[in-house]
Amino acid sequence: MNFDDKIILIGFISRPGMFITKLDKDNVINFLTGYEMGSSTCNLTEPLELYISQTFNYQLNSSRWIGQVDLLSKKLSFSWVVTFRRTALHLIVDNDKANFLTELNTTLKTKLISLTKQIVESGNPFFNKSWFDEWLSLCVIKSDWFSQMWSEKELKIIKAIDTKVRRNKLFIDNDKFLPTPELLKLRLKLDQLKIENGI
Repeated sequence: MNFDDKIILIGFISRPGMFITKLDKDNVINFLTGYEMGSSTCNLTEPLELYISQTFNYQLNSSRWIGQVDLLSKKLSFSWVVTFRRTALHLIVDNDKANFLTELNTTLKTKLISLTKQIVESGNPFFNKSWFDEWLSLCVIKSDWFSQMWSEKELKIIKAIDTKVRRNKLFIDNDKFLPTPELLKLRLKLDQLKIENGI
């Protein structure tokens, strides 16, 4: 993979709706297969197999990267798509994080901030189960490069929101997907920080 391939793949991982009409396992596989076949430089799936094998101690087998993501998704209790997006993001960025921080700030951080804007008291049509999956796909708290995208105060709030997400404490009304008061307070704190910083 060259740098341009990686930028395109980061865009695909963070904003898949710009590349495929429906975000599901089959469409992700089809997009990657087509992209790799049409590119003379892009090869994500073989390094992804090796990365999962080495990081999570999974032996390579005939199911290749698709089956590995299946196994890993069961281990992590995430959907296949969430597991793929998180793992591929790690693979692309971990070994070359210095070159991607600007891109991550303009794509990943912007996307996460836009997700927080959907946390409103009256509810938002996008604040639902899909929002939950989007957050889990992109908020990779334990990565050093992820922390570098945020100020210390911002990161503290993002970590607090992530804790609510992982504990599934987002909604006071699971039918209408209304956010909890605690989640609203965290969103307001993040908004206040942006105002203080003149953003």
